[in-house]
Amino acid sequence: MRLSKLVCCGSFVVAPWLAGCATPSPHGGPLPVRNQHPAQLLVQSMTPHRAAANPHGTTTLRLDAAYSNLWLAGGSGASSFRMDGEYLRSAAGVEVGLGGGFELGFEVPVAHTSGGFLDSFIIDYHELFGFPDQDRTLVPKDQFAIRARQNGSTLWEVESDSLQLLDIPIQLLWSPTGDRRQPGFGYGLRAGVELPTGDDQRGYGNGEVDWSLGALAELRTATAT
Repeated sequence: MRLSKLVCCGSFVVAPWLAGCATPSPHGGPLPVRNQHPAQLLVQSMTPHRAAANPHGTTTLRLDAAYSNLWLAGGSGASSFRMDGEYLRSAAGVEVGLGGGFELGFEVPVAHTSGGFLDSFIIDYHELFGFPDQDRTLVPKDQFAIRARQNGSTLWEVESDSLQLLDIPIQLLWSPTGDRRQPGFGYGLRAGVELPTGDDQRGYGNGEVDWSLGALAELRTATAT
């Protein structure tokens, strides 16, 4: 099912490292986080990134993992949506400096979905502090169901699986603003495609090539040592 064709975004990041030191940090944020809604994971997303490229011949490796307990149920008329379960998205990412301010990056993401184990903990937590539970207690615990329905037909659904490959994003960054370890103002442009490697019939891909454009800006200051 097609969810998106074009995603345009801008990431504007301020990195307020502590000033007054002699050694700028070679690392630092922003954290490459993204929306963990299962439908949002089917659309290419340009996560926050430094407005600087790796030097020529330098490679950065990254491992990410995000585990979410999901609950949402509701509907209007003949339409309904239910999201109940737990979703783990893990990804191995690589960024390679090409020289001339260019950097090529890609990641290989996988998903693990199940009924999980956190329902009892979350229900007890809400009861302890008197938070609303959105009728979570009315359905069986540790079940898995993610689907959108209309007029009795299922429009989109995620089938539970122990391991599924997701769509693979590839991005090219151009930033002429120098070494990311040096203080100063940085800016850059990004372009990307996302390959339809995920199984769109089971809810782990959208079945199409996505493409995206983005802009970056940041202010780098020195850090304490």
